[in-house]
Amino acid sequence: MINGWSSFVRGGLCAAVIMYVPACTSAALRAPLRLDGGFIQYQPWMAKLDERAWQQELEAMRKARMQTIVLQQLQHETTRYIPDSSAAPDPTGIILSYADAHGMEVFIGLAVDSGWWKCGQWQDYLDAAALKNMALADEIWKRYGSHRSFVGWYLPQEMWEGPFTDEQVALARHLFHRLSDHCRSLSKDEPKPVALSPFHTGRVPPSEIEKLYRDLLRGSGVNIVMLQDGVGARGWDDRMADMVVPYFEAMERACWANHVEFWANIECFKLVSRTSSGPKEFAPADAQRLSRQLTAVAPFVRRIVTFDFFHYMSPYRQDERARKLYEDYVKAGVSATNSSSRSN
Repeated sequence: MINGWSSFVRGGLCAAVIMYVPACTSAALRAPLRLDGGFIQYQPWMAKLDERAWQQELEAMRKARMQTIVLQQLQHETTRYIPDSSAAPDPTGIILSYADAHGMEVFIGLAVDSGWWKCGQWQDYLDAAALKNMALADEIWKRYGSHRSFVGWYLPQEMWEGPFTDEQVALARHLFHRLSDHCRSLSKDEPKPVALSPFHTGRVPPSEIEKLYRDLLRGSGVNIVMLQDGVGARGWDDRMADMVVPYFEAMERACWANHVEFWANIECFKLVSRTSSGPKEFAPADAQRLSRQLTAVAPFVRRIVTFDFFHYMSPYRQDERARKLYEDYVKAGVSATNSSSRSN
């Protein structure tokens, strides 16, 4: 599945042109529609989960035929998810060991903080962010680099449509380039792909999204873009035709122009409350809506992952709606066998 990425990175653009398969080809092989994997967003309480608890989560993913795990970030603000004590549980180590034994693939995320959203101050912020993330990547590689299931890196700095100046786009591109080059250099002869998961708010037309990402991705070093569909965060349950499909079409063209592989990151949660004075509230979606999301994005992408399996789709959450989503998804057959269809 991801094994061809070593030659992708070593061979440069010529190899990229040869290896990249248009999304329509992969979509034609996707029958029936299914999720290829899911994000896991660490939160402080999860650091205390023992090996058994993590294994049952991963068994649930495997039962649903999900083979790709994206660990969103190993540091958020000042909270780190790499244990300082050898006696403390190490969620990432547990996940990687399980994935090693069961043929799963893991992308490991770096660090992000609230400074990322203050784009007006980027020039001063991004150099420090680059150094922090490269140091974290060094630590991650030293600790987890021997795991064969560790197949790629994830940059948790989520891009959006701005508005950005040309200078800000160049600054973001430079950050991604520095991080991508550094991460790939750690594995030397087998450089691992680097992924990014941007989002859009629907405030600008798809043509502007395409223009932005044609520019941003050019020379960024990013190998995989996992576009968020926004259905859960924005409440676009009944607007997929105008708020999802045209934007995926636009991003597919931008990725194709830059020889970047295009994936979908569909949201398995729903917006249940939105007020002007308080935060939005979210809950697990239902399998029928998830099926419509799969249908909307499948023609454009090589793989489909979901955010976030652990909190909104796991059968082991206290929210019964998460269990129902999981069980209905599996029962519907959308997780049926087709696991090698996009091996190229």
